[in-house]
Amino acid sequence: MYIPLQTPIPPNSPVERLVRMLDELCAVIAARRAGGVLTVPLFFLLWRRVRHTAVKAIKLAARIAAGVPPRIARPRTTPRPSRPPILRLPREFAWIVKVVPGTAVYGVQLEHLLAQPELAQFAADPRMRRLLNPLRRMLGVPARTMPPLRRPASAPKPPRPRRDSGKTPAGCHPQPPKSPVAA
Repeated sequence: MYIPLQTPIPPNSPVERLVRMLDELCAVIAARRAGGVLTVPLFFLLWRRVRHTAVKAIKLAARIAAGVPPRIARPRTTPRPSRPPILRLPREFAWIVKVVPGTAVYGVQLEHLLAQPELAQFAADPRMRRLLNPLRRMLGVPARTMPPLRRPASAPKPPRPRRDSGKTPAGCHPQPPKSPVAA
């Protein structure tokens, strides 16, 4: 049984429409699994990716709307333990459209949502962009549809001091210093 996500964000907001679209995509994936189109490992990987994207979009939209700056990455002090090889989703462009019938419409919907100025405000944030890029690639939406990246404002750089080479510009003759003795 499929249970859609309940969102604490305002109804009909751009992020809520994105989450609703991802919920519908999850429903199509579940229906294709029931129909025997998807293998069990691919189904679980794909379901987890789409559902994770929807949940993260909800949390991230709330952080962006509240004006919370991105977290600063701390360097890792210990090396990561080695893991056995894991199953991964395909990475080629528009792969889900080829594997799961009926998902091409969600690429068109995502492209339409990204064209909306309300979602462009969120998609211009680097954190939301990192979240939406894998989804955009898997659904076959070209990168040109993403809004321009908004960089965080940084402090203005002080002007660089001019270097004095000791040469005078052409046509200028240095004036001899005036002597302090009056005539």
